[in-house]
Amino acid sequence: MHDERGFAPGQWVQIRRGLYQGDVGLVHESYKDNDSARGVKVLVVPRLNLQAGSENYYAPSSKRKRGVPRPSSELFELAKCKHALVKRGDRYIYKSWAFEHGLLLKVFNLSSVSPAREIPISLFHLFSESKKRAGKDLFDTATMPLPSFWHFDPGEKVIVHYKDHPTFGTVLMSEQEAGEMEKSWCVVDVVNQGHQRVMVRYLEKNIIPGNFVEVLRGAYTGKSGFVVGKIDDHLGICIGARTSGIDFRVHANSVKLATPNYSNTETPWLNVEVKLLAQPYAGQTGWVKDVFVDSNRSLQLLIYLCTGNTCTVGHSEVLERW
Repeated sequence: MHDERGFAPGQWVQIRRGLYQGDVGLVHESYKDNDSARGVKVLVVPRLNLQAGSENYYAPSSKRKRGVPRPSSELFELAKCKHALVKRGDRYIYKSWAFEHGLLLKVFNLSSVSPAREIPISLFHLFSESKKRAGKDLFDTATMPLPSFWHFDPGEKVIVHYKDHPTFGTVLMSEQEAGEMEKSWCVVDVVNQGHQRVMVRYLEKNIIPGNFVEVLRGAYTGKSGFVVGKIDDHLGICIGARTSGIDFRVHANSVKLATPNYSNTETPWLNVEVKLLAQPYAGQTGWVKDVFVDSNRSLQLLIYLCTGNTCTVGHSEVLERW
């Protein structure tokens, strides 16, 4: 379930203030305290400077102070605190901290986090190590907003997340300082603003549900499918009718628009039996005969009803029958 800002479990966010300012974390769940204040629980790589046999550490409520170097990012090691640990399932409690697979579970208010658009390579490796410790799918590596996953070509439509409000534009060219992905730029023709030189970290490909895409970077390189869902800059991809739902998720900047080869590619949900949820067809059943994007850039389904009639509905207005 999403909170009012749209932060969902499994989404990557950037911390905007405090000890963890600039760090990237993984949303665990939404949070609401007894005073109805809303927030979000985030798994972050701890900055605690814990030392075996030592009481020197950053207190849980510590704020970053000027002139005081903050501890480095490192996964929580059980051996450093094993005499004071309490284990609850996959979670370890030490003092007032809670840890899962070496990561710290920390509550932030909504104004303290924003969607992450990049992740330092050091944190990428630490999160990857945490995933190995978990021995299960703690997160999908392909959704990590790592700059090396990103690729822009001239002519691609983008959203520029810069300053107060997002704007739209078209990439004219890209450039990069030798060996430094974090210093990549694109020249963008921004709507009503002309040509602008924009850092890649502020760009998001303008991909929408209904687009057919090919994955260029990451765990699913080379795979193609239809975009059937989107949360911020994460895309849900469906590769064919036989799977009919979201097969995997990727970052928008790791794909490019492609043209489906209909001799080899199946339209998602084609011939899948569904039940209609919205009036005037609520309760009726039928079969999906086409999937397309309408003039409002919304994903639509053409349904052949059991009555012999056809209708067009939004993809959220049907329920797949099993």
